[in-house]
Amino acid sequence: MATQVKTDDERLREHGDRIKHTVVRDQELFPLNKGCQSKNVYFTREEERALNRGKNHYIQCDYLHPNQTCESVAATLWLKEIPAAFMLYAPIHLIPVLVYKRKSLFKDPIPILTGFFKNSMRSALFLAVFNSVLVYGMCKIGKLRQRHGIVNVYLAGLFAGASLFFEPKGRRSEIAIYSVVETSEAARNSIIQHKFVSEKNMNRAFIALFSLAMATTMYLYEHNTRSLKSSVVGLLRKIVGTN
Repeated sequence: MATQVKTDDERLREHGDRIKHTVVRDQELFPLNKGCQSKNVYFTREEERALNRGKNHYIQCDYLHPNQTCESVAATLWLKEIPAAFMLYAPIHLIPVLVYKRKSLFKDPIPILTGFFKNSMRSALFLAVFNSVLVYGMCKIGKLRQRHGIVNVYLAGLFAGASLFFEPKGRRSEIAIYSVVETSEAARNSIIQHKFVSEKNMNRAFIALFSLAMATTMYLYEHNTRSLKSSVVGLLRKIVGTN
């Protein structure tokens, strides 16, 4: 006799006054979770409200990555991220070689290509370590605090940020500035979403900020080029020219 499959509503009634959530397991992030992509988790309505606020509730790691420890998840993610990050950063490091070191590349390619590969690997290590430490940190901090919330993300991000030491000193400031730009964009969207400032006024403020930044850059290019990176000076010379 065939077993009758219960509907979600029937399962929900069996759990009484509980709300069903489906915790989706990322097959890409947790490749050992074959055959179980999701799990139904039931919360009371009070737990549901607390979860939405990010307070006083904790979904155990067993729900998110069953049959895997937090350490194995981080290691699996790290191994997967290395080749993907290398493919991302290789063109970034290759363009300066082709633009500024093209003659040296043809004359003596070994040191140029070695430096290119080394820099690309350091950048790949930075990104792979950052992602794996972030995921691992969120797991461990959640276990220690026994709750979810933005605090876990901030703390995990602080630890993951130390991966920047894999990058050469010259690139650390570039990545930090890039992160500030992305954070500013996220803050802008959040401010508009919460209607603290209208989108029109916020866009005007960003235009003013861009104008100020360009004015400062052009002033330094004209009067104090040593304060700018050589790549920026070279790019401006090609576009703007010199007086």
